[in-house]
Amino acid sequence: MISEHIVETRMTLQEFRNQMPITEECIYFQTGTASPTPGEVLEAVDRIMRFQSRYGPANPEMREQLYPQVFEAKSKLASLLNTSSEELAWVTNTTQGMQLIVRGLSWKEGDEVIISSAEHISSRVMWKGLAQRYGMTVTVVPTGETDETFLEALKKQMTARTRLISISHVSTLDGRRLPVTAVSALAREQGIPTLIDGAQAIGQFPVDLREIGCDFYTASGHKWLFGPVGLGFVYVARPQLPGISPYIIPEPEDSADYQRYVRPLSAGVRIELGTSSSALPIGLGTAVDLVSTIGLETIEAHTSGLVEQLRTGLEAIDEVEFVTPEPQVVKGSGLLSFVLRERDADAIQHIVRTMLERHRIVIKHQQEICGIRLSPACFNTDQEVAVFLRSFQEMMAA
Repeated sequence: MISEHIVETRMTLQEFRNQMPITEECIYFQTGTASPTPGEVLEAVDRIMRFQSRYGPANPEMREQLYPQVFEAKSKLASLLNTSSEELAWVTNTTQGMQLIVRGLSWKEGDEVIISSAEHISSRVMWKGLAQRYGMTVTVVPTGETDETFLEALKKQMTARTRLISISHVSTLDGRRLPVTAVSALAREQGIPTLIDGAQAIGQFPVDLREIGCDFYTASGHKWLFGPVGLGFVYVARPQLPGISPYIIPEPEDSADYQRYVRPLSAGVRIELGTSSSALPIGLGTAVDLVSTIGLETIEAHTSGLVEQLRTGLEAIDEVEFVTPEPQVVKGSGLLSFVLRERDADAIQHIVRTMLERHRIVIKHQQEICGIRLSPACFNTDQEVAVFLRSFQEMMAA
């Protein structure tokens, strides 16, 4: 049964589930990697693509109709995040967003960057490459058992040479929420910018960029926002805009070309270059509408309830050892990770494959921990959790 509403909404969780054809095919606990696309989002993208095909993507009349819709989509996202459209830019995904911000800053030998031990592999690889290129130092701070221990360890690593602190809002490894607001405040006291990887946060629970107080934030639309694959965003706080130049652009001047393409100081002008899709932003705007009409508080409460049921059921299996911290210790999310004692990577992969082939349940082999990650979303149900637990327990007992 779908959980009761926590707040009054215009769309129920059951109505949202009805937009998900995947629910007729399988039990999908992989939204943390990529979500299924709701019917309304599919229809929006298809409508724009067909419109462009019929009238031509470079048709001035077509542009006059679509450009306001693209701008409106960014405005919807800005409203969801409590920021301004001028501080948002479209990117392909979180990884590209991270790369563009890092490439847009100036670096020199001896600079230091602080990251957490919970970062996504694409971020870890990026920082390793940057350190090799510029002779920088990348310091990895263990997340520790509590937010307090993490913040204390982070504070000890900050020096006069620290140029940036880069952490995840939600760890992709174990679903833990990191104290990004406290980190941003701590960094701001020392004049150090902060870059937040929000891939696993946006759409799971309310995110207020003004309240967080970070300098940069990036996320994808294809996870918890239920947007189309291929579009994400970067947030650049207004004071940081003049210093971001990921591409080769001229210095300020009075020429007509510069005034046309560069002069307006916005994240879009700094980061978005060349021809881009109109369908994807409009599709993401539709997804933002859906999430907003359900209510992020409702989504968070329902997903947390599913994770709690999963954790309780898995505790009955002797082999299970949780990687995700207990919710009484640190705040969690819709991600639940665990390992199976004495099961190697091949055994885990076999379990994941068998769950799909035999039971039509999609889960993730989390290779970094040699374990399993579950990421139920707001369209999943209590009954699906029960089916998973029964099937998984039978497999472990076999």
